[in-house]
Amino acid sequence: MKALSIILLLSINYSFAQQNNCVVNVKELQGTYTGDCKNGKAHGKGKSIGEDIYEGEFKNGYPEGTGKYIWKSGTWFEGSFKNGIKEGEGLMHYFSVSNRDSIITGFWRMGVYIGLYEATYKIQSKSYMISTVKVDEMKSTTTPYEIEIYLTSVSGGSASIYNGGEVPKPVISDVIVNRGSYLKMDAVTNTPKSNFYYFKDVIFPFSANFKIGQEEVIIDFYKSANYKVNIRSKQ
Repeated sequence: MKALSIILLLSINYSFAQQNNCVVNVKELQGTYTGDCKNGKAHGKGKSIGEDIYEGEFKNGYPEGTGKYIWKSGTWFEGSFKNGIKEGEGLMHYFSVSNRDSIITGFWRMGVYIGLYEATYKIQSKSYMISTVKVDEMKSTTTPYEIEIYLTSVSGGSASIYNGGEVPKPVISDVIVNRGSYLKMDAVTNTPKSNFYYFKDVIFPFSANFKIGQEEVIIDFYKSANYKVNIRSKQ
C-alpha cells in the first residue's frame, strides 16, 4: 500500500513537472502552463498564463483550434486560432475603461478581420445541366442594390434542324427566396442567345433558388452589394 502511494505521488510530481516544462511558443503567454503536452510542447487542451492568458487548444506550442485569448489590457478574443494567430470565426471584445466596451463578430484571416462573413457569396449548389456559375461583386456602390443574372446556353436561340425554328433560350421560370427579399425582377429577352434578369431593391443577406426549367442554381449573397451572375447551361 505504501509502495503504491509512493508510485502515485511520483507520477503526479512527474506530470506536474512535465506541464511546467512544456514549451509555449508565444512570448506573451510564457509563464505557467497546465494541460496536455507532446514532445515537450503544449499540444492538446491547456491553459497558459503569462503577460497574457490563453485557454483552449494548442498545437506544437501555439494556440491552434478553438480557445479564448485575454490580453493584459482586458481585451479578449474567443474563436479559432492557427499557429498562434486569429484564423476563422470568432468574437473580439474590446475592453474600455470608460465602460464603452465594443464587440466585433465575424471572420479573421491571418490575424486580420475580414468581415461579418467569410466570403461575400457562396454558390450552394447547381444541377447537372448547369455547366458554370460565376458570381462577381460589381464595383458600383449605388443603392438600392441589384443582382444582374445573365443566363446563356450552348444552343439556345440557334436554328433548329428539326422544326425549322429556333431552340428555346433558357429562362428563369421561378425564384424561391430562402432569405432576404427583392422588390421586382425585370427581364430582357431580345438578345440572340441570352436572357438577362435584373433583381431590383435586394435586401441582404439574400439567398435564392433560381429555377431554370428543370434545372436550378442556389446562391447565398452575404454582403450588401451589387452583383453580376453568369449562369451557363449545357443545353
